[in-house]
Amino acid sequence: MAGFTPLIKKVKAGTLVTFQSSGEDLNFSFGNNSKRFKFSHFALLDIPDIENGANSNNTIQFKNIEGAFTTGLSGATPAPEGDRMDLSESLQNYVLNLEQLLITSPNYNRDNYKTTSERIFNKWLKEIGALRFRNADTVSESNIPARYTEEDENNTSILGDLYSSVYKHIGGIDIDGANFASNRNAFKEVYAYVPSQSGTTPKILFRTLEDDNYYPGQVIKDPLINEYIQGQSGALPILPTGLRANAFYDMDVPVGSLSYLINNDPLQFVWFYGLASNGPNCYFTDTVFTDPTNDVIKRTTLSLSDTITFKRSRLDGIEVDLDVASYKGIDGTTIKTFSDYNSSGSAQSFKFNAVALYYDIYDPTDGSVKATNLYGVCFLNDLVQITAGSSRIEENNKIKQDNVLRTQGNGFGFKFNFKFDVTGNTAEVQVEVSVNDYNTFSMQLFSESIQKIVDLTDRYETVLLQNTQLITEIAQMRSLLESAPPIEELIQRFDAALLDATTASNYTNLLGMINSNTATLEQILLGNTTIGLDFFLDLRGEGGIDLSLVNKVLRIKNKRQRYSSAGVINLYTGVNDLNQKNNIIKLGENETLWYHENSGNVKIADDNIYIYVEDGEAGFQNFQEITLFLKDDITFGVYGLVFYTDSKNRFNQTTSYQKLMGVVPSNMIKKETRIVCLDKDAYTFLIL
Repeated sequence: MAGFTPLIKKVKAGTLVTFQSSGEDLNFSFGNNSKRFKFSHFALLDIPDIENGANSNNTIQFKNIEGAFTTGLSGATPAPEGDRMDLSESLQNYVLNLEQLLITSPNYNRDNYKTTSERIFNKWLKEIGALRFRNADTVSESNIPARYTEEDENNTSILGDLYSSVYKHIGGIDIDGANFASNRNAFKEVYAYVPSQSGTTPKILFRTLEDDNYYPGQVIKDPLINEYIQGQSGALPILPTGLRANAFYDMDVPVGSLSYLINNDPLQFVWFYGLASNGPNCYFTDTVFTDPTNDVIKRTTLSLSDTITFKRSRLDGIEVDLDVASYKGIDGTTIKTFSDYNSSGSAQSFKFNAVALYYDIYDPTDGSVKATNLYGVCFLNDLVQITAGSSRIEENNKIKQDNVLRTQGNGFGFKFNFKFDVTGNTAEVQVEVSVNDYNTFSMQLFSESIQKIVDLTDRYETVLLQNTQLITEIAQMRSLLESAPPIEELIQRFDAALLDATTASNYTNLLGMINSNTATLEQILLGNTTIGLDFFLDLRGEGGIDLSLVNKVLRIKNKRQRYSSAGVINLYTGVNDLNQKNNIIKLGENETLWYHENSGNVKIADDNIYIYVEDGEAGFQNFQEITLFLKDDITFGVYGLVFYTDSKNRFNQTTSYQKLMGVVPSNMIKKETRIVCLDKDAYTFLIL
């Protein structure tokens, strides 16, 4: 079944790239069907810079894809127009063309609730070098095996390959607006809100999925063996939108037309080698979906006129795990939702430049969700030039409110207006995207209004319950009064009881005992006896509080110093053997001070100085601080300070002292380095 790959215009601020399969599902929201459509989640992404990689950082290189390598990049000038063209063509000629070939295949199963859109989008991100993964830790990160996270953030080359995560924040759609449809148009409004107290989702999990429509070792090929995207030909190589029509395949030319070197091993083959007999002009999925390891690939033309080296992840079939039950950080008690998780102590401020919109397909009879799919990705800002050869999609700064450092946060609100033109027999989708400046404040007012309505409802229900209880109690009192004896009889009974009490034989003795005890107590309080107040009190001073009882006077004195303990260390500055821990400093009960002293002499660093904090049985507490002071100077040169902790191996690493607290580059080192624990459970720290 032939079709046409959707054409897009050049990406700019507000461009929302949608998927055909999600457009088909959207039709469910405008009819009385057995399954319905509603927007449910969104993710904030930070699409990396477009530039040649260094230190294997995850920047975007469109020529990682063989089809873009053989076709060549755009020569449009001035910058960043060329990168805008390359980004737009890669989305159209790789992502949308791959989806078009899948959904028009005779083997495509439309009864499957799950679409391939998210898996295709994440495959594209990893093919252009933006996404890489590692296995999630089932002790501290995931409740479920076979989950993955992005590689750890790293902006210091001395600690390994550089990496900046792409997926920053997962949130729920605040309002999926009501649909409006007429004989000419249909409309839908969607709102998403990120409040000031929210930061990153501390650890975003991913899973892999294979089904009838997307599975390992799959070959997706144009049945016409066409060099161009579906519905186009060489007769119109430049489309009316200004983009090229060349399809960007995983394998674009026959085997042997290009030279590949994998992991610097001439005996290894390129990842699609076992499927290459089906090529050229093919897309492939990886033969295994559960392998998060990476390959370093070097591709060169036979003439040696062009070469590129890049790092590629093997993981495929990738989806964001939106099930809160999978996350260790969402405990179901104090933290129950992504919103709670995003406001926890582990969440940080972040930058983002794109929004991914997700929707649920659900059964209207019982509300059960059948699948959650990716609807589209909105690029919020324009591309801006970084250098003469690189650019980025301009980023928004999301600052998380911090009550410890007294940092004022900011919020973001997004409103997406969808308009569907259904005039006549056409069904062309037009999308209007609005991200207004006032949305944040408006959304906050709306949220507060909704909360007040909820509070009023709770109070109203409480009043109703109390009123019901009062009615019951009044009825019981009425019944009691009706069955009670006459008032005259009650008075007679009371007078008789009073007479008995006042004429009791032991009354005088009891009163005398009370008077005697009162007099004794007065003498004790006046100090006229050998018994003092310390007879009754066991007074102890702890935690820096000194208590003393002298001459009947209780004195309370605060003896706590700023630092509960201090120590001196002569830091080892030679070449490190990481199997030895040369610089170990102990954590005190409260704030701790350690200072480096070398008899007044200057030392020279021959390597990074690794410092290991022994955290003991108690471990770190929230906002506990340890300070390192350089009493004598050290010449660091290009080297820095690296702090590790976890002497008891709480995080089940291969050995102890594997929890990185932070790195201080050479140009940031001061006389005093303070490290504050922000989260005692996750062991996250702030270096001041």
